[in-house]
This record gives sequence, structure tokens and C-alpha cells, in this order.
Amino acid sequence: MFFADALILNSFLSYESIIETFKDSSTEEYIQLLVGLGVLSMQIALSFNFLKFIVNYLESQAGKQYHTKTIIFTLLDLIVTICNFIIEIFILVVTLLRLDIYPIFIIASLFESALGIVRIFLNLYQSASMATKLANLPEKSLEEIELEDKDPTCIVCQFKIEKGKQLKCGHVLHLNCI
Repeated sequence: MFFADALILNSFLSYESIIETFKDSSTEEYIQLLVGLGVLSMQIALSFNFLKFIVNYLESQAGKQYHTKTIIFTLLDLIVTICNFIIEIFILVVTLLRLDIYPIFIIASLFESALGIVRIFLNLYQSASMATKLANLPEKSLEEIELEDKDPTCIVCQFKIEKGKQLKCGHVLHLNCI
């Protein structure tokens, strides 16, 4: 219960300047809308973070790594950032229509969210291009590694390489260890 109260309080404090400026009873619904949207934004972020936790937990229980996890997590971050951006646009529109003021703090937050979306798209592009490069590396089996008189131990995780990727320098690693 304390955690939920902290979330509501944090949402309330983020709009404190509006609440102090407009304290009369005619803006009570507006204030409740702002607090509700702040809580919604945090619930979306918490839900996706919980989903990331579940994926990491399943990965640890399976004893192997999912090489697409980075791309999945980046997509989840993109969804959360876009949801927050939409909520902030809604807050801006409602504020402009209802109060006829120009809330600069919301515009700054929108700008930060837009930059976050661009950064996530860049990270997603870099992750996808890196995954393509890794997929194009030549594969080496345990037999091939032993035929070349190389140590079949991955230098990153220290486990025996049953199937790995050979880097340009000649080292062979597990795909997930690269």
C-alpha cells in the first residue's frame, strides 16, 4: 500500500505548480485528471518493467540467454515512451483549452519525451544492425575448434563451446557472449 501511495504522491508533486495556482473548486476535476494521468503513466512504466523482470527470470531459470532480449526490451521502452508522450500531449491540450495558459513545464517534458523516442529508435536501429552483423559471422562447432588445436572454452563465460561464432580476430565465442 505504501508503494501505491508513493506513486500517487509523486504524481501529485509533479503537477504541484498547477495545483497551487488553481486551487478553487472549479478546477478540482482538472487536478484529478492530471493526477490520474500521472498515475496512469507510472502504471504503464511499472507494468513494462515487471514484464522485463519476468523475461529475465525465465531466462535465468532456462539457463540460457535470449539473444533477441535487447531488441524486445528496446521495443518495450519505445512503447512506454510513446504512451507517456501521448499522455503529455493530452495534458497540454487539456491545459490549453481549459485554462488558456501556456504551461512551459509540459512543453519541456514533451521535448524530452520526443528526444527519448528518437534515442530509442537509434538504439533499435543499432541493435538490429549489430544482430545482422553477428548473424553473418561464421559458425564454428566444437569439432572444428578442436581440429584447429584451439581451446574450446569461451573466454567470456568459461563454458565449453558446443556451437559458437568466430570473430575476425580468430576468437570463437558463444553468440550470447559476444
